[in-house]
Amino acid sequence: MSKMPSVIRTIHLNQNTYHGVTIEPTLVNFFYGKNGVGKSTLTRVIQNQVGISPVPENQEILVFNTDFINENIRVDDAIPGLFTMSHESIEQENLLQEKEARQTELEEEDANLKERKSVIGSELQTRMTAFYDACWNLTAQDRGTFRAYADGKRITKKALAQKLTEIHEPFTDKYEDLENLYQAAFSTDDTVYPQYTTVLAKFQQKNLSLLSQPILSSSDSPFAAFIRNIGATDWVHQGHDQFAGKAKKICPYCNQPLPKDYSEQFSAVFDEQYKKDIRAVEKIADAYTSYTGLCLSTLKGNLDISFSLLDTTEYREKLDTLQTIFELNHQKLKQKLASPSSTVTLEDTYELLKEIGVIISRFNEKITCHNEAVKDRETSQKAVLNKVWVRMASLVSDERKVYTAAAKPLIEEGETILARQAEIKAELTALKAEIKALSKEVASLDPTIDSINERLEDYGFTGFRLRKDKKEKNKFRIVRGENEAARGLSEGEKNFLGFLYFYYKIFNQNPADAERKEKIIVIDDPISSMDSSSIFHISSMVRDLIDKCLLNAKISKTPKTSTIRQLFVLTHNAFFHRQITYDKLMDDNFDFVNSYLITKERNVSAIHLCIHKDPDSDAPARERNYSPVQNTYAALWKEYRDTTSVTGLQRIMRQILDYYFIQISGHAKTSFNKMVEEKLDAMPEGSESQLFADIRALLGYVYLESLEIDDGFDNMTVNPRAASLRKAFMRIFELMGQKQHYDMMMSFPS
Repeated sequence: MSKMPSVIRTIHLNQNTYHGVTIEPTLVNFFYGKNGVGKSTLTRVIQNQVGISPVPENQEILVFNTDFINENIRVDDAIPGLFTMSHESIEQENLLQEKEARQTELEEEDANLKERKSVIGSELQTRMTAFYDACWNLTAQDRGTFRAYADGKRITKKALAQKLTEIHEPFTDKYEDLENLYQAAFSTDDTVYPQYTTVLAKFQQKNLSLLSQPILSSSDSPFAAFIRNIGATDWVHQGHDQFAGKAKKICPYCNQPLPKDYSEQFSAVFDEQYKKDIRAVEKIADAYTSYTGLCLSTLKGNLDISFSLLDTTEYREKLDTLQTIFELNHQKLKQKLASPSSTVTLEDTYELLKEIGVIISRFNEKITCHNEAVKDRETSQKAVLNKVWVRMASLVSDERKVYTAAAKPLIEEGETILARQAEIKAELTALKAEIKALSKEVASLDPTIDSINERLEDYGFTGFRLRKDKKEKNKFRIVRGENEAARGLSEGEKNFLGFLYFYYKIFNQNPADAERKEKIIVIDDPISSMDSSSIFHISSMVRDLIDKCLLNAKISKTPKTSTIRQLFVLTHNAFFHRQITYDKLMDDNFDFVNSYLITKERNVSAIHLCIHKDPDSDAPARERNYSPVQNTYAALWKEYRDTTSVTGLQRIMRQILDYYFIQISGHAKTSFNKMVEEKLDAMPEGSESQLFADIRALLGYVYLESLEIDDGFDNMTVNPRAASLRKAFMRIFELMGQKQHYDMMMSFPS
């Protein structure tokens, strides 16, 4: 599949280590190769227009390389300016000076306000820290009990205190009720449970008084009188019941014949009232058996409800006590029936049943809370967490009043300062806009100088800047302070300034009346001797140039929307290559973006077009661009995922931490370690102490001299202690708020 052609359609290389190599570039062309493989040769071929076809006629070729930097970035000589032609005016110059004087006045006032605000901020910080500590300590027990109070997130002392100060609702619930609600809302059990059944009926039956009275015969027969006199009524009755059917009219005790009328005499002893009383006691015994059976079956049946949040220990103990009392009373009733003349008193169980009823009520409250939570778990959790926060706010209420009284005047003064600073900022913004507009008219070189200086400051290069040359108005100089030549620039600073100058040269004209031409841009390794922060900024500008060039691919009709007609970017740096290409090699750019790998073997250079066929696409297989390099940083993560060697992991972890947090994120080693230590100190005491020790040990490696990341790979050995290192490593990313970056790098395909 042919790519979209651009100005230069073919490049033939037959110089130095190239032997008859021909490529067909498109609009945007990426070249990757290690140092010494032939990138500079390719750059010079394009720059010198030797071996390229067709030779550009209406386009200007701009090349950024070491030669461009050396030719243009000179500390002791004035640099050609980049500007558009305009006129000068004495009246406008005077107006410009007035506005600049007002700007100085406002900046001095703003500096004084900043100083006062700093004093206020320091005092407020001291009071806030004390308040944060108080809130943390006063709520420690509740935070331990209601662990979901922060909705699964780790909360800092500051965040806790700030949220508590926003709550003014009084806490009116009972602490025990709040515990029940919390347990129900955050239970993982979604079963709807029936409630416990209460038994509070008191045993009541007619003739209960018979139990405490002797039951005796009232017969007036001589035999009955004899039995009563000797107190043998129960003994005679029991003997008759036991031996009447076996005696055969012989007395079982004296072995003498019984009187012929013995049965009549015996029956006469136990009159109808006696028999009636006995039947009454039997009914009482039967009723008590039914009553106790119902009580025990009901109360024991409650235990079939296996709700895990209920502690049934006390319930079971009281139930055992109840059963014991019931059994004792049954024995007493048996005794009464066996010896009607005896007296018994049943043990009262009503108070014990009431105590069991209180326990059941408490259980049913928990069951009700749970069942309500099951109906709408999310709503229940939000409601109970709101109550938890209200309770914690009530705990710190007094401390909040003390803090508010002390902080209020400081805050009000700070707000007054902020309001005035906002006024100053608005006036300064307007002034600077007017000064810029006047500067464009007074001297059209100033806007470019201002833009470059703004970028230098934004990107952290504050040790030098550009200033318009006092003698040659169409040029500028690199200075420190006001007039001192910026000698001693590092190679990185010089290269960065050189690329900024090149970037603005693309969009500006020099000399002022030069004809505006379309551009062919060649960028050869623009990030030499730069730190990671500078690489990010250079990458951003290069991507901007790429996007502007690609506009010409997406507009089919003239006029063209960008003056950048073709772009070549060459680099040896894998990280920079990834930064500028990560979304440019996608399918929607395939027709007008090429990716190349430059190699050299046996002193012969070759250029490989990086296209392969997608095996997953429908036939015929679709061609796709691919990157010729694996990003070194991503390679480190692959190495981390693959190895379990303690020695290997320590080395890889140190490289990743140093590269991401120190080089890329811009933390100093000491400040990075301090930030992690502060976050560890803010954790609850005693939590994961061994893990924290592992983290602190791992941080020590960051202090060691960093190992430079290169394109090599290491083979790792296996060690069973690797798991603890991995956990500590992950937690460092969590503590620094970079867990999403950790997850992303861990999910990259191998």
